[in-house]
Amino acid sequence: MRVFLQSDFLNIKKITPLIIFGANCITVDDKEQGQKIGTFEGNSIVFDGEVYNYMQLADYLVSKYSAQFCTGAIAEILACGLTKEGVNFLGKIDGPFSLCFFNSEQGNLLVARDLIGMKCPYVYKGGDSFIVSSDIASIAHYSKLSLNRNYLYRVSFLDQFSGFENTETVFEEIKTPALGGYLMISENGNEIKMGRYE
Repeated sequence: MRVFLQSDFLNIKKITPLIIFGANCITVDDKEQGQKIGTFEGNSIVFDGEVYNYMQLADYLVSKYSAQFCTGAIAEILACGLTKEGVNFLGKIDGPFSLCFFNSEQGNLLVARDLIGMKCPYVYKGGDSFIVSSDIASIAHYSKLSLNRNYLYRVSFLDQFSGFENTETVFEEIKTPALGGYLMISENGNEIKMGRYE
């Protein structure tokens, strides 16, 4: 299993023998707030996007759970929230995001996206490969893809405006969670659960 949310990633972390996280590590205002990979209590996260209320989330986690942060980076705050509250924490995040969170105790991976759908995680499963990326080109680099003709024949952008939930993509092997949705995936790449957190 390979899991990454950036195609030109510079920061790589091996989570388990099967799971690798990679992302660009961006510095914002000379702080580590732009760090896209984080851990909390042995659980790991990689995310793409922005979290406008990360300071409020940090205060909430400190007051409710007495959480102690090593870096205070957004990734660490999100990892803490997902460790403490699971899928329920996703509804508290304000901003466009896509993320992958690996819960080491449960041995599963959570893939989620924001309510508006500005950030989109693409999920590929084929053969013995499982890849999550914010970029289809990253998946195409590692895998052979075939066009989804049904998707191409339909005017897909109208689906979004008509309220139709579309988890398909232009490639048959790639899907994405619904808006405000998530996928729970086992460590070996089998889907456990799909749902909405809103």
